[in-house]
Amino acid sequence: MNLFPPLKSLPDQIYENLSESILSGQLVGGERLVETELCKQFNASRAPIRESFRRLESEGLVVIHPRKGTFVKKIGHNDIEEAFAVRMALEGLAAYLSVPFLGDMDLQEMADLISKMNLAIKKNNPQTFRELNHNWHNIFIRASKNRILQQTLQTLGKGVWLRISSIYYQSTEGFETSNKMHKKILDSFKKKEQDKVRTLVEAHIEYAKVRILKLYDSIQEG
Repeated sequence: MNLFPPLKSLPDQIYENLSESILSGQLVGGERLVETELCKQFNASRAPIRESFRRLESEGLVVIHPRKGTFVKKIGHNDIEEAFAVRMALEGLAAYLSVPFLGDMDLQEMADLISKMNLAIKKNNPQTFRELNHNWHNIFIRASKNRILQQTLQTLGKGVWLRISSIYYQSTEGFETSNKMHKKILDSFKKKEQDKVRTLVEAHIEYAKVRILKLYDSIQEG
């Protein structure tokens, strides 16, 4: 038995560092990632830097312009519209596929998370709500048993959702409505209503999209 986890490769280390810096907002949209500076920072050659760039590009975190450089991708109104349209379709599908596989323990965990989210709302704790909400959605996404679907949603989340979550989770405004929707979705899961649960999840994602766009536009105007 190996008690020590394998060491991460240099490209993985660089990727994780840059990914976290982008998702946290330390590196902002439009900012250029200068290869020579990163080579010095990570004591690395250009090859692992470029490998990490390609991975970040595949996740929608950077854009690579030949002969111009690599830049942190800007998030605009259109990006949010497009990402949520895909997320709505995929999470709706995940919900539909998961119905035959969700067991009593899964459903109970979802119910417990709804109760914890209600408590987070009462305590005005948006960050706790964020974590609980993420866990709640992941239960039926995992239960879909569709690996490609799960990976696509994870990548989509990095490219847009995680980067705008700091806006969405500034306060618990609107979360009570969101959690009531969770309850309706859970009731539909319990009744094995595949078509209805898909429709409810799609409406839930649409609600989140409308709210985040309103918040985003107000920040842009301000």
